[in-house]
Amino acid sequence: MSKKFCSVYAPFIGRFIEFKRQLGFKYHTEEAILLTFDRFAVEQGETTLGITKELAGAWNRKRPNESDSYWFQRAGCLNQFAAFLCGAGIASHQSRLPRIQRNFTPHIFSSVEIGRLFNACDAMRSQKKTLRRPSLASPYFLGSCTLLAYGSEKLLLCAMKMSVFPTPVSG
Repeated sequence: MSKKFCSVYAPFIGRFIEFKRQLGFKYHTEEAILLTFDRFAVEQGETTLGITKELAGAWNRKRPNESDSYWFQRAGCLNQFAAFLCGAGIASHQSRLPRIQRNFTPHIFSSVEIGRLFNACDAMRSQKKTLRRPSLASPYFLGSCTLLAYGSEKLLLCAMKMSVFPTPVSG
């Protein structure tokens, strides 16, 4: 093992990492997280085995400038280790994982915006007249990508109303 663990949990952390690697996980980031936890346990003065609710709560507090995803990964790693300890007969607290605030708001295009997009596609012209590099800005290419990306029936109807796509000729 490349890391040196020194807390009361040291032998169990080593066995836990070995167990996870035998299951096929690389477990490099988690090893670094557990090394940090090991040092945290020493700083907290832990002398008896078993992750208490207080220790887990202190560990699971979000740190300044820590991303939500790393915070979640750090808390999840401790929960997995606590479950491993429970499996070894050492009572340990498993906390709820932190709730990550999702702040992504998708933009839903209006019919007017979709119309502007198709009109802009129609107005685009290729700078080079070469067959080797067809322009990616062709209206059909951009319109098709937009339809594929959004897959909306309303979008397709809007495009058909604007005559962006040729009407099939029956023969």
